[in-house]
Amino acid sequence: MLSQQQQRNRQQIVEFLHSLLLIEAFVLGVRVLLFECISHFDNED
Repeated sequence: MLSQQQQRNRQQIVEFLHSLLLIEAFVLGVRVLLFECISHFDNED
């Protein structure tokens, strides 16, 4: 059985990883949007 402290630490780690995943997804989305905008402007020439 895990102690209360270990469960709390595990919960913090899970929340930290979850926030990291959200940040990664956000950054990826921004990069895709920037790439779309750049290629769109290039095509207008």
